[in-house]
Amino acid sequence: MLGNIVVEEVGTVTKKTELGDNKVEVDLTANGQIKGVDQTSEWTYWVETRPDGSLYSEGHGVMTTTDGDVLNLRGMGACAGAGADGSVSWRGSILIHTDSEAFADLNGTALVFHYEVQADGGTHIPVIAMNRSGTRTAWAWN
Repeated sequence: MLGNIVVEEVGTVTKKTELGDNKVEVDLTANGQIKGVDQTSEWTYWVETRPDGSLYSEGHGVMTTTDGDVLNLRGMGACAGAGADGSVSWRGSILIHTDSEAFADLNGTALVFHYEVQADGGTHIPVIAMNRSGTRTAWAWN
């Protein structure tokens, strides 16, 4: 059953690299809170555009809290493709592992999320455009 919201953050794409075969690697930095504690996340992931226009993504990241806790992240997501205005609405999951006592309850828990990426008029590949911003909310699923 879905539990409480544990992560809320806003992120910005800082780098993209074309990988070929309809794949792009993306670096993302996000700031927000995990269980009420301020945090910064650094992600690297790839996005694949499928023949039907839908998008699939996998990646990994590291979240560091202002208290010095470090959480390792693995994520995957998908969406139907870009909206008419260029916005993208992701759905997916994140698995967390940490040695931090403060967040040890998240080990073995799947977080499910929706990630809304705003439109950016001049971009043809909206999900991976530089300096795009988006908002993520993630719930514990245990």
